[in-house]
Amino acid sequence: MAAERVGVRFLPGPEATQQAGDAIGRVLPAGTTLTLTGPLGAGKTALAQAILARLVGPGVYPSPTYTILAAYPGPVYHLDLYRIEPEELGELDLDEIFWGTGRAIVEWGERAAALLPEQRIEARLEPRAGGRRLEWWGHGDRGVALARELWARSGLGEPR
Repeated sequence: MAAERVGVRFLPGPEATQQAGDAIGRVLPAGTTLTLTGPLGAGKTALAQAILARLVGPGVYPSPTYTILAAYPGPVYHLDLYRIEPEELGELDLDEIFWGTGRAIVEWGERAAALLPEQRIEARLEPRAGGRRLEWWGHGDRGVALARELWARSGLGEPR
């Protein structure tokens, strides 16, 4: 499965992360899986919360670190795989979450990459002095094409 980086942007602080999440949420279509990857403290939860605020509406969206899954109208699914073993994911309705008509936002997706849809988008976050670096990746041919389209439509930058 091919993966390709299609965009990079520096986010200089929490407000820029909020704006990026809002922009992503504005263009993220139904039926899409978006994984958020990076080390602890990289900003995955902050980005997910901003995306959720755009998709679901204003509110408080805690990371489902202990519950693993939070489901919202839309449907929109927010998963946090930090504390789960990949084999435990079988207890969730993955067909509905990843291959249904909703949107799935998956923190720590790299922990269960083999169970994720081949065609997906990934936002990689890396802490940097004064902010964080956001890399936008597509996985699989359709995932790369969709990642390119969404990167351009989001206003975050030109595809690379």
